[in-house]
Amino acid sequence: MSVTMDFFDLWNKYQLEYDRLKQRFIEISTSHISSSCLITLIERYGSSINSKRDADNIKDLCGLLRILENRIVLCYNKIEPLKFIAFEIVNDLILNQIIHEYDINIKSQQTLPLFNVYKCRYMLAGSAIPKPIQIPTIKNDIKDVHFRNHNVQTASSIDELSTSSHSDKQKMVFDRLSMNLDRYWRDLARFLDVTEFEIDEIDRNTNLQLNDKALKVLEIFGKKSDPSTWQLKLMQALRIVRRRDLTELVDELLNTK
Repeated sequence: MSVTMDFFDLWNKYQLEYDRLKQRFIEISTSHISSSCLITLIERYGSSINSKRDADNIKDLCGLLRILENRIVLCYNKIEPLKFIAFEIVNDLILNQIIHEYDINIKSQQTLPLFNVYKCRYMLAGSAIPKPIQIPTIKNDIKDVHFRNHNVQTASSIDELSTSSHSDKQKMVFDRLSMNLDRYWRDLARFLDVTEFEIDEIDRNTNLQLNDKALKVLEIFGKKSDPSTWQLKLMQALRIVRRRDLTELVDELLNTK
């Protein structure tokens, strides 16, 4: 059990470092990527995208990176697309140095292949994946002060609207996902905040169809998860259980206006 949890601690650590790299990359690179440049990049990675519809839906750099992540062409230990764009197109000294240092660091770290995560899923009985580490930032501190100084009534109205929007989108995602999980619902549950006891209770209910069981699991996950990170955690879990098709489905639903 300790080996498994150490594994996930490492995986979350790597993912956090990668997210920081990607955010910095986007901040520096976005202004350098013109429409024609984006088209060239889409053509370059066309064989990896392997979908005309998905290619047509890429409107900016963030959209391209998201698709490449879904295709497992881009992840914490595979950053060739970032290197190519940074070195060949953006050519910013600061960004080049950031990527160079990240590349050296990640190559010196322990590799965590996907199949190892999948094989050890049954060792997670009665436990949950550790929640991503919340790193305080100056930006977040400023936001906190800003909201504290706002009119209480206005802030309350905004919170209610945001909560309603979040709940509606989460319900839509869970409904669609539950209809497509089939027998994979148990595998996915083990990588969300669902215990073996809860899984067994759902499975023993003979009145529930597979899609109903999947929805029950997702609802448990939704109640336990952080509203600001549930999307990321759900997509990470889908990647781990090798359901790239459902990862793309969720990504598409989350980005639907």
